[in-house]
Amino acid sequence: MTRGFPALLLCATLALLGPGCFLVDVDLPPDKSPVKATPQIQTVTMPTIWPLKNVFDQQTAVPTDLKLRVRGLHWDLVADINTDWVSLLRAPDYTPVKLGIEVTKVSSGTVTLTPIGGLEPDTRYVLAFPDYDEWRHNFMWSIRVPPPLTFSTRSAPRVIGLWRNGDTLVVVFSEPMDPDALTLASGAADLVYEVDGEPFSVAADGEPADYAWEATGHFFNIAPITNQAFDLVLGPKVVSGSGTPLDTDGDEVPDPDSVFVRRVEPVALPVCHQRDDYPDPCIDAEAAKAYRVVFSAPFVPALDVP
Repeated sequence: MTRGFPALLLCATLALLGPGCFLVDVDLPPDKSPVKATPQIQTVTMPTIWPLKNVFDQQTAVPTDLKLRVRGLHWDLVADINTDWVSLLRAPDYTPVKLGIEVTKVSSGTVTLTPIGGLEPDTRYVLAFPDYDEWRHNFMWSIRVPPPLTFSTRSAPRVIGLWRNGDTLVVVFSEPMDPDALTLASGAADLVYEVDGEPFSVAADGEPADYAWEATGHFFNIAPITNQAFDLVLGPKVVSGSGTPLDTDGDEVPDPDSVFVRRVEPVALPVCHQRDDYPDPCIDAEAAKAYRVVFSAPFVPALDVP
């Protein structure tokens, strides 16, 4: 008759993961003792999510009736729902804005945060999650917590990122742009190279027909580009979808008669990744990962003796 050996229970208690246990049942023959086997690696991976669903860093022309939708960060507070885990501050003196909170769909972990009285026009805000580090975990998700981010209700479109997809330059703006105004043409968008020590304008000196470009929403894409450095030039004809001129110097004020110039080193540009659950026009490769390894460690099961 075989004597049953008690189950071996391996529990790993981590601050980030909460209790985690692996259970191994072993039946031993009479008068036999367990021996240790080769350690096996137990790996825990979790789907990653980005908590903010409808606002991104440096966004402008945000509507004053904005309702922030946030996933995941409140889940351990559902029983006693509150807004202690998030701060919305109004510039320039960073006055706290009171938020109303509503659980819209507990099963997906989404809450709606409503600024009481709405947002003020032509005003910059800072959104922060002060009690969280870069990553937060619960029982099913790995949440990439954003650093403090800013957004504004003022329309003042500006370039907030330069990216590359193959031979395509991707220019990202802080608000949707007018596609009829954002074209490859003198006074609008241009690429200026140096040829034999002299500036060479694609729009004025080259053949624009040799290039393909498209302006849609927050994006302006133009191709082809090579690894040769050039200046990106955006002239006064470039305006937002609401007709606002570019903010060329980053002071959150439109500059109707100014020209934006940015030196571009194509080999140094990051690749523009996108995910449906990110509101950001472009994200980096780390953010684009669908899963993240949260915990990986060996455990040793007890085995019976032959």
